[in-house]
Amino acid sequence: FYGEELEEIEDRLEEVIRRDSIPHLAARVEEQQSAMDSYTEAFHAIGMRFGAQERELRRDDGFLDDEDIGQDVERKQNDLRREMQKLERRFVDGKHQCQNFLSNLFRK
Repeated sequence: FYGEELEEIEDRLEEVIRRDSIPHLAARVEEQQSAMDSYTEAFHAIGMRFGAQERELRRDDGFLDDEDIGQDVERKQNDLRREMQKLERRFVDGKHQCQNFLSNLFRK
């Protein structure tokens, strides 16, 4: 999820490190990179959980009918949906913070 956006931000952060070797700036860039790495890991992990959930909803000939889906599977589905929404909000906030950081940096 959001791999292209994450890669673009990380490329810009790496460009800053190549252009400027000021130690305090490098630390701030590394902080931003670390945040982007954590989003990449979180999206990967939730993607794996989505795959597992999809396998629970499949049978040989396709997906289960709604009436065949148990409450525990429904609960997991709802939990995953909420977690994905929360992760997306965190990512969007983090992406905007990083873009602001980069914009301010490149203006100088």
